[in-house]
Amino acid sequence: MAEPAIVLGQLDQLDPENRLKGIEVNADLDDPIEVERLYAYGHLLKARHKKLQIHSPHGFSKLYNETSCLDKYLSIYADLAKKLQTCLSITIHPVESDQKEKARFHTLKLITRLISICELQSYDLTFTLENLNMSRHRLDTEGIQPLVEGSNVNFCWDIGHEVFEDQCTYSLDDSLLINSTTFIFMI
Repeated sequence: MAEPAIVLGQLDQLDPENRLKGIEVNADLDDPIEVERLYAYGHLLKARHKKLQIHSPHGFSKLYNETSCLDKYLSIYADLAKKLQTCLSITIHPVESDQKEKARFHTLKLITRLISICELQSYDLTFTLENLNMSRHRLDTEGIQPLVEGSNVNFCWDIGHEVFEDQCTYSLDDSLLINSTTFIFMI
């Protein structure tokens, strides 16, 4: 992960009209240096009156059965949210599986577990489910729509997973637009 002050300085130069509303940051939560940088991003963005959205680390969604590991990661996010005095949104990918129905089932299990941990621990976190491309039995936009509509999560449409891979065969439904988050720039 790049140094926060340098990256935000570059963004300031690229966005002199201050149109950027915030950024999405991905950090390896098992690396103390990256966690420290994540906190630095949070504090620097708050000082700039911009939002921080966090993209969960690679492999996070595979932890749907690992409550203690999920709680460990969520506690890091919750601590940052408390220090920033704000609710943080965490972007998660759907769970991959050998069948789309299994992927849907395990993704719903992940969402339910994350929300349950947050309610039990009083964590000020929300979740955003990001589409994936249609390869390898992953849930694309159409596949996650029922999960977003039937839960308390937002939707993040990563056009790179569909449009830029020539797989955009789906147009966004109004219900997804209502539950979408507006972001920004991923680091």
